[in-house]
Amino acid sequence: MRKSGQADLPLHGGKAPRWLFSRMVRLSRVFIELVLIEFGPDKFIDMLSDPYWFQAFGSFLGFDWHSSGLTTTTLGAIKMALSELPPNIGIFIAGGKGKTMRKTPVEIEYTAKYLKISPEKLKSISKIAAKVDSAWIQDGYNIYHHNIIYTSDGKWTVIQQGMNPQNKYARRYHWHYKHINDTLTTPHSGIDTKELEKKVFNLTTKKSEPTKQSILQLFHEIKPSEIESIFKSLSEKQNSLFMPAHHDVRLKFSGNLKKVILSTYENPPKNIHELALSKLGPASTRALAMAASLLYGSDIDFTDPAVYSYAHGGKDGHPYPVNIKIYENTIAILEKIARSPGEESKRARKILQQLANLLK
Repeated sequence: MRKSGQADLPLHGGKAPRWLFSRMVRLSRVFIELVLIEFGPDKFIDMLSDPYWFQAFGSFLGFDWHSSGLTTTTLGAIKMALSELPPNIGIFIAGGKGKTMRKTPVEIEYTAKYLKISPEKLKSISKIAAKVDSAWIQDGYNIYHHNIIYTSDGKWTVIQQGMNPQNKYARRYHWHYKHINDTLTTPHSGIDTKELEKKVFNLTTKKSEPTKQSILQLFHEIKPSEIESIFKSLSEKQNSLFMPAHHDVRLKFSGNLKKVILSTYENPPKNIHELALSKLGPASTRALAMAASLLYGSDIDFTDPAVYSYAHGGKDGHPYPVNIKIYENTIAILEKIARSPGEESKRARKILQQLANLLK
């Protein structure tokens, strides 16, 4: 079941203080241990794919409950915690913020010897998610953080975040392996955002399926010289062609855009997944969608895909300052539950389950 909800994530500067982050790592580590004991690695992947659960987990760790930093710091703590656990637990994480995001394929390759599937499959998923949320959904949020969390047998979730420099808010995108299909239609398990945007170029809806198929047709049915002629026409007459007044999406056909599109003809994508893995960026994808609409009559969708979506306090004092004594006590109790021998651990976990039932 897909869960979604509203999460206002203002862009906050700074970073988690060392005294808090070290505890976030320890609490994350023992929490992961408990999930593995009680449910197994697949459950942790499912949990992370739920934007509601992820937001709650970040608050549980004590970070700013409403800040964009919750995403980056929580994932940083999880990554550090997993690095301190043995690889035979079967959970791995790659990627991060900024330059670390670009190292995702290399980090996946590092774990190849522990995987039961080809690392290339995970690399492809990572690249597809990044491409879709930057080129197929053009909503004004630039992706700057990307993580893929996966199990040894190939279960995965992708969490990435973009920022909008105009409204100073962040948008977090969640992907889950259960939601991927051949046409990459509604692939997200949830998108947390401040508000719905009015002008979004969107190739992930059911309405956009014919457009994606039409783009594929372009590379197999239309000659490069013909596509150049179409783009020239679009550049000269786009205001009078088909663009509604409330969807002001313009095309600037630069030399680089022309080079990328025409080079794709040399090795045309065979299906939607290959299209997502191509070198076509936001401008190229938008241009091809416009050409496909002109040639084949397919609609371009401008619907925003997002949906409206305090155990220890928060580092900025909201809803109250982090209580270090309580935080340390929580870690100690969970460590005892996770690491106690046999029946003692089982009895303690049963008590935790009974407490959880009281909150339902």
